Amino acid sequence: MEFEQDLLISYAHIDNQALMEGERGWVSEFQRTLEIRMAQLLGKKPKIWRDQKLKGNDFFSDEIHHQFPKIALLVSILSPRYVNSEWCLREVSEFQKVASQGIGQRLKNKSRIFKVIKTPVPRDNHPGETRNLLGYEFYSVDKETGKTREFGKIFGPESERAYWARLDDLAHDICDLLAEINALDAPDAPSDTNGHEAANAPAGEPAKPLRKAYLSQVSYDLQEERDSIRRELENAGFEVLPQAHLSMIAPELEKEVAEYLQACELVVQLVGANYGVVPEGSQQSIVEIQNKVLTAHASTPRLQRLVWIANHQEVTDERQRHFLESLREDPDQLAGADLFEANLEELKFAIHDALKQKEPEAVPKAELEAAEKGVPTVYLICDQQDLDAIIPLEDQLFDAGFEVTLPAFEGNENEVRTDHQENLRTCTAVLIYHGAGSDLWLRSQTRELMKSPGYGRKGSFQAKAVCLGAPDSSRKSRFRSHDLTVINALTGITDETLVPFIQQLKNALDQ
Repeated sequence: MEFEQDLLISYAHIDNQALMEGERGWVSEFQRTLEIRMAQLLGKKPKIWRDQKLKGNDFFSDEIHHQFPKIALLVSILSPRYVNSEWCLREVSEFQKVASQGIGQRLKNKSRIFKVIKTPVPRDNHPGETRNLLGYEFYSVDKETGKTREFGKIFGPESERAYWARLDDLAHDICDLLAEINALDAPDAPSDTNGHEAANAPAGEPAKPLRKAYLSQVSYDLQEERDSIRRELENAGFEVLPQAHLSMIAPELEKEVAEYLQACELVVQLVGANYGVVPEGSQQSIVEIQNKVLTAHASTPRLQRLVWIANHQEVTDERQRHFLESLREDPDQLAGADLFEANLEELKFAIHDALKQKEPEAVPKAELEAAEKGVPTVYLICDQQDLDAIIPLEDQLFDAGFEVTLPAFEGNENEVRTDHQENLRTCTAVLIYHGAGSDLWLRSQTRELMKSPGYGRKGSFQAKAVCLGAPDSSRKSRFRSHDLTVINALTGITDETLVPFIQQLKNALDQ
């Protein structure tokens, strides 16, 4: 079905009144910038229509109603005035009715209505057709004062950057859906509408199913981080679920999450400082309920789960403090999951690591042969606080004929992470020194060994060990492992500390 207009912008008159004399109104500026970004993505100017003859009383026009069959998409700009305007509410309602008579209200589970939230409005007041859509929030909430501020250059460079980031998300999603709509008119276009890449499938070839990832819904303080991770996953070729708000009735919510997981291979959970909304029928927040359901599905072999706790956050809610403590300390809360308590970039690295594990890249044969012919290398992993403590271990390994590589602690996060992955990929053996680092640090390092195939490593380590160093603790003294050799140096490092490890490595190399 061919449309005369790509999209209609539905808005309330008052939301386009300029705050400063001589400036464009918010809606006019929004249309201008959206048109520019869409043109850059499409390679041609989009056809965007907006009724510029709106009057202050917002009375619905038959002229707009007659245009609906000719319009592919609707962009609804929500605000307090919008949700109280008969005109605006009827625009959404009538567009939905007309859409259902044509190609449908949804295409591949994507709504033809895009909800832009200019000024916050309680979700229960959103037009019924948009209530469950996640939407695009063009504002932020000050965490200290609770005041909202709309994105735009009038509020400074940071607000303007946030505006462009959100507009870029919207423009990409609109262009993607327009491409799928246009593909319906293509000769011999595949008719699949169940989440397959039908629009992009080469002629004569079956549509390839999209990979799916579950990205947890979050409390408001992490909404921007969720948007960032969503973009990261979509750029990696994933369809991100859920695409609508979860139910506010607890049993229904649990059922929805479980159903979403049936189609997913990757789960990313984000946990912040706020406890979040508590749905009807429960005393737990949506964030905590999701964790309960995800933990219950941890035994699913194909499901890889990453849990991220935002670092440097101030938690004031006792419920959230208790939930965070349980994630950190109770293994049952993290069954089948990797926990990260770091900045957002570290989580992005972890996501790409997880994807590499599923589809490891082949290492050139010549590169492997060169590594085998060189001097055996031991990657000695330690916390930066232990650099002085591990000097005797470094000397023992070197005197035994091994090259010793230490972690990088200088450079940006990307450089440090890349160096770490390269060391795990190429080293002969690994020795982890657990001294000043926390128990979570040790757990993270041992998990990294399991991820090494995802970094391109071919073959197993010739030896793996953990050396327990000062300060002593009950947890350290009880540390045991079926996978790693445990070396107890809690009372101090001697010339004999690494003899068992060195002998084990030499025996493995002689075989």
